[in-house]
Amino acid sequence: MKGLKAIVAILALGVIVESPTAAAEHNLTKTKVKPELTTLLAEIKKAQDAQFYLKQGQNLANSGNIKGAIENFDQALRLNPNYPEAYFGRGFARYRSGDLKAAIEDYNQALRLNPNYAGAYVGRGNARNDYGDLKGAIEDYNQAIRLDPNYAEAYHNRGNARDDSGDVKGAIEDYNQALRINPNLFEAYHNRGITRYRSGDLKSAIEDFSQVIRLNPHYAQAYIKRGNARNDSGDVKGAIEDYNQALHLNPKLAEAYYHRAITRYRSGDLKAAIEDDNQALRFNPNYAGAYVGRGNARNDSGDLKGAIEDYNQAIRLHPNYAEAYTERGNARDDSGDVKGAIEDYNQALRINPNLFEAYHNRGITRYRSGDLKSAIEDFSQVIRLNPHYAQAYIKRGNARDDSGDVKGAIEDYNQALHLNPNLAEAYYHRAITRYRSDDAKGAIEDYNQAIRLNPHYAQAYYNRGLVRANLRDDNLAIDDLQTAANLFQKQGNTDKYQAALEKIKQIRRRDEIDLAALVPDGFFDS
Repeated sequence: MKGLKAIVAILALGVIVESPTAAAEHNLTKTKVKPELTTLLAEIKKAQDAQFYLKQGQNLANSGNIKGAIENFDQALRLNPNYPEAYFGRGFARYRSGDLKAAIEDYNQALRLNPNYAGAYVGRGNARNDYGDLKGAIEDYNQAIRLDPNYAEAYHNRGNARDDSGDVKGAIEDYNQALRINPNLFEAYHNRGITRYRSGDLKSAIEDFSQVIRLNPHYAQAYIKRGNARNDSGDVKGAIEDYNQALHLNPKLAEAYYHRAITRYRSGDLKAAIEDDNQALRFNPNYAGAYVGRGNARNDSGDLKGAIEDYNQAIRLHPNYAEAYTERGNARDDSGDVKGAIEDYNQALRINPNLFEAYHNRGITRYRSGDLKSAIEDFSQVIRLNPHYAQAYIKRGNARDDSGDVKGAIEDYNQALHLNPNLAEAYYHRAITRYRSDDAKGAIEDYNQAIRLNPHYAQAYYNRGLVRANLRDDNLAIDDLQTAANLFQKQGNTDKYQAALEKIKQIRRRDEIDLAALVPDGFFDS
């Protein structure tokens, strides 16, 4: 190429060697050009034209005109079939158009012509990554890095591939290296933030998204992602502020409305959550997640019919949306349609056999309908998928207790308390099992712990009162039942309030009623 540039410079200066005869006859006849020079001029012209089309293609690709870019790269290659930069450019354009196979073929050609073309390895790695060939992608990024150890984008893209393949540690190391080379590579902060967020390191994720915002204050997606991390870390106010800023930058950004709706839903503002989901659907009528989100808010606000309609719409848009089936199952269960609920949970699990929420909720539905064996199987699946989920042990313990497996129930409550020693509910349910197995003393000890951890646990006071009444400790029994009645009244639970008062009357009329026979059936299993 250096020689070509020199020749072009010479021609531009008009330095052409002529024979003496030609010089003498200059005014009479046309100058004759040697055949080899004519060929050289043609080659130079073709090279110049190929460069022109390459540049045009690059400009069009960068401006988003992919079709026009490919046409220009095609023309460049017609003029110069051995032009690696043109194959690279066309590979990039084809990649952008989604034609991964053709993109890989172009990068192959570029590398055939120039085996040291680091950019072509990165380009082919990107296409292989999107094609699902993570191993091949990582090999390409490795080769690019061997050729250019300071190629920040190569480390960054290898980090993406490592993250996609489950190598979180390797991904973080690559993003770190990319940022050591180029501290202003905001994509590396952005993707490291996503990886950290997914791995539960919310604090670091927030720091990364803050760096993205520092480098690109008008990037709305960074505010959304930082908002998500803030929301999950309990900073509801900060999350809302981030979603508001994203919407300030782009008032039609459906995703920002959707995530703000989730935050408002979690904070109990169901009306505002529904309004945000409405906005998300106004700007994106095919946003299946927004239908599910609105369905959840409608469900919790008592609009079961509207909730089911939303879940139906989400499923119409996305027939393999396992979470939509799970949520519709919840709404059907709440509306009394046990069969429909089970069918939805089954479908959710056919789509995603590892969706532990579907096992969990199907287990609850089966437990309530008396299918204890199946309920135990479901809660066992939840524990298999999430061995640290204490609530699953409690629920399996309840089903085991009701099926007569006292030992298994106690073991489950013990495991729940091993995972979380401050879980009042586990003490409460273990107390029920202990009382039913004639361990009244152990039951009272567990109720004591439950009340210590949750002084407003009305059901625990009620049940401890019944146990004390059975032990003929009437004064303490009445105190417990009166406390329970007061708490039930404050909670607006009229039925249980009346039940507690009725038990107090029964204790005071002990000679007329055999209270001991009433105790087991009087427990509230919360």
